[in-house]
Amino acid sequence: MPTVGVVLLSLVATVLYGVGAERAWRGLGRGVVTGRGIWTLALVGMGAQAAALLWRWLVAGQVTFAGGAAGSLGVFALCLGAAYLLLGVRYGGPWSGALVLPLAALASFLDAVGVSAGWSGTLFGASWGVVHVVPAVAGAACLAAGAALSVMYLVEEWYLRRRRWGEPLRWLPALEALDRLSGWALGLAFVLLSLGVASGAVRAVLWKELGGAWALDPKVLSAGATWVLVGGVVAVRRRGTFGGRRLAYLILLAAALAAFTYVGVDALLGGRHAGL
Repeated sequence: MPTVGVVLLSLVATVLYGVGAERAWRGLGRGVVTGRGIWTLALVGMGAQAAALLWRWLVAGQVTFAGGAAGSLGVFALCLGAAYLLLGVRYGGPWSGALVLPLAALASFLDAVGVSAGWSGTLFGASWGVVHVVPAVAGAACLAAGAALSVMYLVEEWYLRRRRWGEPLRWLPALEALDRLSGWALGLAFVLLSLGVASGAVRAVLWKELGGAWALDPKVLSAGATWVLVGGVVAVRRRGTFGGRRLAYLILLAAALAAFTYVGVDALLGGRHAGL
């Protein structure tokens, strides 16, 4: 497999995301209210990351994912770039890029490292890679975006409670907008995670070689806990009386649990569930 081209494309995406993040932070310091150049960098970075993924899959002849988080970091970076672009369409400015794009740059870089180290595999065939891994990764990306929005909410709310009318209030959206956006991110994450969990369960039933032990696998249990937490918060929020700081803290908790599921389980607990 010609890994050099794939690695270079992932590194190009890393640089583009990183430059976009740097410009976002610099724009915040200057009180810039437009993020047009950052939006362009993110879009081109997504193109480079998508090209790297397609190249890898075309050479392999199918959609392949390596063991653990390593096999889907490119998809995760692509989803984070899309999350930033969606936020930028509705709310301009550099604020979302300052928190989302650094995560995308890190994921792209780790993806390049994984390809160069030979992390590859065919745990899932093409169809199951699409219906199980991709929704799960996209759901994790939505939670990451929701966590970024929650951090912004808590920062702005802290400034307002202390009547400190400083720089952050110049570039952050209103608290109501951040609360609404984080709620949407959480709801979309629940839908995508539901697809990932359901398709994974179907695969486990259809492919008998997994055996009954899959249900007690650490990653399966952690993913299930994440799904239950996200679903519970979404259900309570739909009653219309839940939001603000409580929602922000719970989204951060859900994002932390998703990160543990995505990376921590493989590093600390292992298990038979070799892929995301």
